[in-house]
Amino acid sequence: MSSSFHDIRGVLLDMDGTLADTALDLVPLLNGLLREDNMPELDYNWARNHVSQGARALLRLGFGDLSETQEDALLERILTLYSQTPCRHTVLFDGMAELIESLADRNFPWGIVSNKVESLVVAVADALPLPTAPACIIGGDTLSKRKPHPEPLMEAARRIGVEASSCLYLGDDPRDMQAARDAGMMGVIAAFGYIEPGTDLESWGGDAIIQTPQELIGLLD
Repeated sequence: MSSSFHDIRGVLLDMDGTLADTALDLVPLLNGLLREDNMPELDYNWARNHVSQGARALLRLGFGDLSETQEDALLERILTLYSQTPCRHTVLFDGMAELIESLADRNFPWGIVSNKVESLVVAVADALPLPTAPACIIGGDTLSKRKPHPEPLMEAARRIGVEASSCLYLGDDPRDMQAARDAGMMGVIAAFGYIEPGTDLESWGGDAIIQTPQELIGLLD
Protein backbone atom coordinates (compact mmCIF):
# COMPACT_ATOMS: atom_id res chain seq x y z
CA MET A 1 0.00 0.00 0.00
CA SER A 2 1.14 3.55 -0.66
CA SER A 3 2.72 5.11 2.40
CA SER A 4 2.12 8.67 1.23
CA PHE A 5 -0.41 10.63 -0.75
CA HIS A 6 2.54 11.82 -2.84
CA ASP A 7 2.78 8.29 -4.24
CA ILE A 8 -0.72 8.43 -5.71
CA ARG A 9 -0.98 8.41 -9.51
CA GLY A 10 -4.63 7.47 -10.03
CA VAL A 11 -7.93 8.08 -8.23
CA LEU A 12 -11.04 5.89 -8.11
CA LEU A 13 -14.40 7.18 -6.91
CA ASP A 14 -17.54 5.58 -5.56
CA MET A 15 -20.62 7.03 -7.25
CA ASP A 16 -23.60 7.30 -4.87
CA GLY A 17 -22.74 9.70 -2.07
CA THR A 18 -19.23 10.40 -3.36
CA LEU A 19 -19.15 11.49 -6.98
CA ALA A 20 -22.81 12.41 -7.27
CA ASP A 21 -25.83 13.23 -5.13
CA THR A 22 -28.03 10.46 -6.55
CA ALA A 23 -30.41 10.48 -3.57
CA LEU A 24 -32.20 13.36 -5.27
CA ASP A 25 -33.59 10.77 -7.70
CA LEU A 26 -33.52 7.55 -5.69
CA VAL A 27 -35.42 8.61 -2.56
CA PRO A 28 -38.37 10.10 -4.51
CA LEU A 29 -38.58 6.87 -6.52
CA LEU A 30 -38.74 4.87 -3.30
CA ASN A 31 -41.42 7.16 -1.90
CA GLY A 32 -43.37 6.78 -5.13
CA LEU A 33 -43.43 3.00 -4.67
CA LEU A 34 -44.50 3.44 -1.06
CA ARG A 35 -47.39 5.69 -2.13
CA GLU A 36 -48.49 3.12 -4.71
CA ASP A 37 -48.68 0.51 -1.97
CA ASN A 38 -50.47 2.89 0.45
CA MET A 39 -47.52 2.99 2.81
CA PRO A 40 -46.08 6.06 4.56
CA GLU A 41 -43.31 7.91 2.76
CA LEU A 42 -39.87 8.24 4.29
CA ASP A 43 -38.36 11.52 5.41
CA TYR A 44 -35.93 12.52 2.66
CA ASN A 45 -33.13 13.73 4.93
CA TRP A 46 -33.22 10.48 6.88
CA ALA A 47 -33.55 8.14 3.91
CA ARG A 48 -30.76 9.79 1.87
CA ASN A 49 -28.18 8.70 4.43
CA HIS A 50 -28.91 5.07 3.51
CA VAL A 51 -28.58 5.38 -0.27
CA SER A 52 -24.97 4.14 -0.35
CA GLN A 53 -26.16 0.83 1.11
CA GLY A 54 -27.89 -0.02 -2.17
CA ALA A 55 -31.38 -0.38 -3.61
CA ARG A 56 -32.25 -3.47 -1.59
CA ALA A 57 -31.38 -1.70 1.65
CA LEU A 58 -33.57 1.24 0.64
CA LEU A 59 -36.48 -1.06 -0.09
CA ARG A 60 -36.12 -2.76 3.30
CA LEU A 61 -35.98 0.67 4.90
CA GLY A 62 -39.32 1.62 3.40
CA PHE A 63 -41.18 -1.69 3.23
CA GLY A 64 -39.76 -3.51 6.24
CA ASP A 65 -39.46 -7.29 6.25
CA LEU A 66 -40.07 -8.72 2.80
CA SER A 67 -40.03 -12.19 1.34
CA GLU A 68 -37.36 -12.85 -1.27
CA THR A 69 -40.03 -12.87 -3.97
CA GLN A 70 -41.51 -9.56 -2.79
CA GLU A 71 -38.10 -7.92 -2.55
CA ASP A 72 -37.05 -9.11 -6.01
CA ALA A 73 -40.29 -7.77 -7.51
CA LEU A 74 -39.86 -4.38 -5.83
CA LEU A 75 -36.22 -4.25 -6.89
CA GLU A 76 -37.22 -4.82 -10.50
CA ARG A 77 -39.83 -2.05 -10.22
CA ILE A 78 -37.49 0.55 -8.75
CA LEU A 79 -34.61 -0.28 -11.12
CA THR A 80 -36.95 -0.10 -14.13
CA LEU A 81 -38.19 3.32 -13.04
CA TYR A 82 -34.66 4.50 -12.29
CA SER A 83 -33.35 3.37 -15.68
CA GLN A 84 -35.97 5.57 -17.38
CA THR A 85 -34.75 8.77 -15.68
CA PRO A 86 -31.44 8.01 -13.93
CA CYS A 87 -30.29 11.59 -13.75
CA ARG A 88 -33.33 13.85 -13.59
CA HIS A 89 -32.22 15.67 -10.44
CA THR A 90 -28.83 14.08 -9.66
CA VAL A 91 -25.91 16.51 -9.51
CA LEU A 92 -22.20 16.36 -8.82
CA PHE A 93 -21.31 17.14 -5.23
CA ASP A 94 -19.99 20.68 -4.78
CA GLY A 95 -16.28 20.73 -5.56
CA MET A 96 -16.25 17.41 -7.43
CA ALA A 97 -15.82 19.03 -10.84
CA GLU A 98 -12.84 20.99 -9.50
CA LEU A 99 -11.33 17.76 -8.13
CA ILE A 100 -11.66 16.02 -11.49
CA GLU A 101 -10.13 19.03 -13.25
CA SER A 102 -7.24 18.94 -10.79
CA LEU A 103 -6.66 15.26 -11.57
CA ALA A 104 -6.57 16.08 -15.27
CA ASP A 105 -4.01 18.82 -14.62
CA ARG A 106 -1.80 16.20 -12.94
CA ASN A 107 -2.39 13.68 -15.76
CA PHE A 108 -3.92 11.35 -13.18
CA PRO A 109 -6.48 8.94 -14.67
CA TRP A 110 -9.66 8.50 -12.66
CA GLY A 111 -12.42 5.95 -12.65
CA ILE A 112 -15.71 5.01 -11.03
CA VAL A 113 -16.23 1.85 -8.97
CA SER A 114 -19.80 1.37 -7.74
CA ASN A 115 -22.06 -1.46 -6.61
CA LYS A 116 -24.82 0.02 -8.79
CA VAL A 117 -25.61 -1.91 -11.98
CA GLU A 118 -22.99 -0.93 -14.58
CA SER A 119 -25.53 0.25 -17.18
CA LEU A 120 -26.99 2.68 -14.62
CA VAL A 121 -23.56 3.93 -13.58
CA VAL A 122 -22.78 4.61 -17.25
CA ALA A 123 -26.14 6.35 -17.76
CA VAL A 124 -25.63 8.64 -14.78
CA ALA A 125 -22.02 9.39 -15.69
CA ASP A 126 -22.99 10.20 -19.28
CA ALA A 127 -25.64 12.65 -18.06
CA LEU A 128 -23.44 14.48 -15.56
CA PRO A 129 -21.33 17.52 -16.55
CA LEU A 130 -17.99 15.79 -15.95
CA PRO A 131 -14.94 17.89 -16.91
CA THR A 132 -13.22 14.75 -18.23
CA ALA A 133 -14.59 11.28 -18.85
CA PRO A 134 -13.68 8.48 -16.44
CA ALA A 135 -10.97 6.14 -17.68
CA CYS A 136 -13.06 3.19 -16.50
CA ILE A 137 -16.43 2.36 -15.00
CA ILE A 138 -16.93 -0.72 -12.85
CA GLY A 139 -20.45 -1.56 -11.69
CA GLY A 140 -21.81 -4.10 -9.28
CA ASP A 141 -22.44 -6.59 -12.09
CA THR A 142 -19.27 -5.94 -14.12
CA LEU A 143 -17.43 -8.76 -12.37
CA SER A 144 -18.47 -11.81 -10.37
CA LYS A 145 -17.46 -9.95 -7.18
CA ARG A 146 -18.54 -6.58 -5.82
CA LYS A 147 -17.44 -4.37 -2.94
CA PRO A 148 -16.37 -5.01 -0.21
CA HIS A 149 -14.42 -7.59 -2.23
CA PRO A 150 -11.25 -5.92 -3.55
CA GLU A 151 -11.47 -7.32 -7.08
CA PRO A 152 -13.54 -4.41 -8.53
CA LEU A 153 -10.91 -1.93 -7.33
CA MET A 154 -8.05 -4.09 -8.57
CA GLU A 155 -9.70 -4.43 -11.97
CA ALA A 156 -10.27 -0.67 -12.11
CA ALA A 157 -6.57 -0.10 -11.39
CA ARG A 158 -5.69 -2.44 -14.27
CA ARG A 159 -8.05 -0.61 -16.61
CA ILE A 160 -6.68 2.85 -15.81
CA GLY A 161 -3.12 1.57 -16.08
CA VAL A 162 -1.97 2.39 -12.55
CA GLU A 163 -0.60 -0.03 -9.97
CA ALA A 164 -3.09 -0.62 -7.16
CA SER A 165 -0.50 0.57 -4.66
CA SER A 166 -0.47 3.95 -6.43
CA CYS A 167 -4.26 4.30 -6.46
CA LEU A 168 -6.57 6.02 -4.01
CA TYR A 169 -10.23 5.14 -3.51
CA LEU A 170 -12.70 7.73 -2.25
CA GLY A 171 -15.97 6.46 -0.79
CA ASP A 172 -18.64 7.05 1.83
CA ASP A 173 -19.26 3.55 3.19
CA PRO A 174 -17.21 1.21 5.40
CA ARG A 175 -17.29 -1.36 2.59
CA ASP A 176 -15.36 1.13 0.47
CA MET A 177 -12.57 1.33 3.02
CA GLN A 178 -12.44 -2.44 3.42
CA ALA A 179 -12.21 -2.90 -0.35
CA ALA A 180 -9.45 -0.30 -0.60
CA ARG A 181 -7.40 -1.89 2.19
CA ASP A 182 -7.74 -5.36 0.72
CA ALA A 183 -6.81 -4.07 -2.74
CA GLY A 184 -3.65 -2.44 -1.34
CA MET A 185 -4.89 1.08 -2.02
CA MET A 186 -5.20 4.17 0.12
CA GLY A 187 -8.78 4.73 1.22
CA VAL A 188 -10.25 8.18 1.89
CA ILE A 189 -13.63 8.70 3.52
CA ALA A 190 -16.00 11.19 1.87
CA ALA A 191 -17.64 12.62 4.99
CA PHE A 192 -19.84 14.79 2.76
CA GLY A 193 -21.59 11.65 1.50
CA TYR A 194 -24.50 9.56 2.72
CA ILE A 195 -23.47 9.00 6.32
CA GLU A 196 -25.71 8.97 9.37
CA PRO A 197 -24.96 11.73 11.91
CA GLY A 198 -22.83 10.54 14.79
CA THR A 199 -21.14 7.76 12.81
CA ASP A 200 -17.65 6.93 14.10
CA LEU A 201 -15.76 7.42 10.85
CA GLU A 202 -12.42 6.72 12.51
CA SER A 203 -13.55 3.12 13.03
CA TRP A 204 -13.74 2.60 9.26
CA GLY A 205 -9.96 2.48 9.00
CA GLY A 206 -9.51 5.01 6.20
CA ASP A 207 -6.26 6.81 5.58
CA ALA A 208 -7.97 10.20 5.77
CA ILE A 209 -11.38 11.81 6.18
CA ILE A 210 -12.37 14.77 4.01
CA GLN A 211 -15.33 17.13 4.37
CA THR A 212 -15.20 18.43 0.78
CA PRO A 213 -13.78 17.11 -2.51
CA GLN A 214 -11.35 20.04 -2.56
CA GLU A 215 -9.65 18.67 0.54
CA LEU A 216 -8.45 15.71 -1.51
CA ILE A 217 -6.61 18.12 -3.81
CA GLY A 218 -4.76 19.41 -0.77
CA LEU A 219 -3.81 15.88 0.29
CA LEU A 220 -2.46 15.07 -3.17
CA ASP A 221 -0.41 18.28 -3.06
